Amino acid sequence: NGVAADADSKSAIRLNAALKEADDQQLLAKQGSASSELGAGNMYNAAVLQRTSRDALRDIARLVTVLEDDATRLKQASDEVARAIDDQKKLMDDTSAAKNDKAKTAAADKQQAKLVDKTDTTRKNLEDLAPAATDKLKQAQDKMQDSRLAMHSDKDDDAATKQQTALDALKDA
Repeated sequence: NGVAADADSKSAIRLNAALKEADDQQLLAKQGSASSELGAGNMYNAAVLQRTSRDALRDIARLVTVLEDDATRLKQASDEVARAIDDQKKLMDDTSAAKNDKAKTAAADKQQAKLVDKTDTTRKNLEDLAPAATDKLKQAQDKMQDSRLAMHSDKDDDAATKQQTALDALKDA
């Protein structure tokens, strides 16, 4: 809390919010547990705890980062959504090409997971500025996850349909 006490009032508020978030998310405990799980060979549990910690750290970083003006943030989000649209289109092509090919389907699933993460970050950055766009990004994420589930179930046609719905939601955002 010494850093927050030395900061200007606006920065102090953000730093205190970040400290509270770290406590609320039990960040140190989760990192310790992740290390223990990793040492015990429980890779899945360790990965889940590490992912949760990563998400908490991103939220904390968002709290302490100096925010640009709203117009700059909107422009940045717009650029990120445009990239997501391009990535989703490419991924749809990759998924179509991956029919009955487990390795290509696994690669497409991995790319879809990365796009879900990027979309989530964009959505969180927009929450306070554009609630309607945030809702569309959430819909896109949900369909991306549905697409991943279809890929895991060897339902390539269903995956393609879900990806198209995700693309439409991205375009609406």
